[in-house]
This record gives sequence, C-alpha cells and structure tokens, in this order.
Amino acid sequence: MFPLLVGFLNPLPISSGALAQPPAAAPIQDVQAAVVKWLDRDTEPGNLFRATLHAEDGSPLTARAINQRLFLIEDGELSIGIGFREPPRPESSLMELQSTFQHLALDRIPVPGVRAPGWETRLQTPRSSFREGVTLESWQDGVLRLRVRTTFFAAYGRRTDLEVPADAAMPPGSFFQMRRPIRADMLIKGKLL
Repeated sequence: MFPLLVGFLNPLPISSGALAQPPAAAPIQDVQAAVVKWLDRDTEPGNLFRATLHAEDGSPLTARAINQRLFLIEDGELSIGIGFREPPRPESSLMELQSTFQHLALDRIPVPGVRAPGWETRLQTPRSSFREGVTLESWQDGVLRLRVRTTFFAAYGRRTDLEVPADAAMPPGSFFQMRRPIRADMLIKGKLL
C-alpha cells in the first residue's frame, strides 16, 4: 500500500517572474554584420589585433588550478587554459618556467566589441592548444605575464538561448563561422598561485 499524497497533483500558483523569458536573441544577420565590421576594421593588411587581457580593474586575471600543472582562467566570456609539464613554484625562475611550459589554449576570446543578446562570439585558433608564439615575459609573486603572437583563422558565433540535445545538429541560423586570418599580439596577465 502506498501512502496517499494529498494535494500532490494540485497545481501550484506560478508567479509571473517564474515564467520570465530571456530577451529575444538578436537576428543572426545583425550579429554577423557586427563581426564583419570588426574584421574589416581590425584585420586590414598590416593591422594586428592587439589586446591586453587582465581583470576589469587592471589586476591580473585569476586562474583556477585544475591540478598542479594545469590552470584555467575564466572571466566573463573569456576562457584560457595554461599547462606545464611540471608544477610552477613561487621560487621558479622565469627560465625554468619557460622550459616546463607545455601549452596555451585560447578557448574563448570574444570578438571585441560584439555583444548581442542570446549570442556568444569568439575568435578561433587553428589548433585547440599550442606553444609556438608564446613567450613567458615575467613571473613574480605567482603572477605570470605572457605574450601571445598567433593567428586566429575564424570568428565564430552561436546562439546561447537554445538547448540542443546531445549529438543533435544546431538548427540553421543558430551559428556561423567567418573564416579570415586574424593576426594577433596579446599580453595576458594571470595569477596562478
């Protein structure tokens, strides 16, 4: 015998706030036009995408240790992975740190100045992680400053307001990729320890 659940099937009142919908996503054409405008402005021959990546107040970005050798910097739409063959130590010299540096992953670098409701934009590297073009410039008090000279191969955008089942294709009009070489020179300041 199962106990009787009184009121179990009675609907609960729902406040209007519980049904609030996120703002409608911007039309794909508007987002693409903003990305093209940035690409045309900042990637003319001879121009570089130059950026200094740090916290909003100018302090280093804070990294979260995945383990003793892998670190993840996440700040808003930004996501960068840094890996070493051996754990960095506060007393490590810059030369020691450079010799154990294994890879950098620029997972999410937003397209500068492009913010649209319901969309995420980012620049894409040809490989998920790399070490070529990465120079460790300083290491002091657990703060690493690195310079990254690389080329992104595309700008990508995807709708964030859609939930797509695992292994299902994104619906048409919910993503785009614009392939164009984008030379970059970036300075990243991150607190690892």
